[in-house]
Amino acid sequence: MNLRRIDTRNAAALPLMLALYLTLAGCSGLQIGTQIDDSETLRKYHRFAWMPTQAGAAKDPLVAQYGCDAIEAELKHRGFQAAADPTQADLIVDFSLGSDKRSSTRSSADPYIGPWVPEVPDWTAYQMLRNQQQWQTGINAQEYEGTLAIMMFDARTHRSVWRGWARKALTDADAANPGDLIRKAVRKIFQEFPKT
Repeated sequence: MNLRRIDTRNAAALPLMLALYLTLAGCSGLQIGTQIDDSETLRKYHRFAWMPTQAGAAKDPLVAQYGCDAIEAELKHRGFQAAADPTQADLIVDFSLGSDKRSSTRSSADPYIGPWVPEVPDWTAYQMLRNQQQWQTGINAQEYEGTLAIMMFDARTHRSVWRGWARKALTDADAANPGDLIRKAVRKIFQEFPKT
């Protein structure tokens, strides 16, 4: 999209058009990554337990519960059983959810006016066009990026055996219904989980 070709006579529409442009340009889907300890095989694990955490550590207990429920469902779907007694687990599972505010500034070069503008000295035409397109320079964009990380540890050695993560620029729809996004992220992470 060439911003210089936008008709500046419709100045009221410019903020909306810029917001749309920045939203589309900054949109990124769910980014997924996983890592497994090469020396470990997940086939030897059968029962899992949650890592003990401090009560109230999550900012929003409901959001944390979405993560817990989604991860537990995926583990059970893959044949793991929740240990009734955490000391009997061979795999310890933990996760973290968070969001960070990100800011970026985008700018464009000042327009160049050549000798083709009739009856107006170059400097005057340059100043007029620059004033019309002032909105192009110094565009500040702020967004929130959400991150989900899932970690699994050997219960006996406490060694990390697998981890997966998802990252996404959050939208208003994500904020309104975080459970759907968390379940989707967990499903996509576990698509990369090794067959056991």
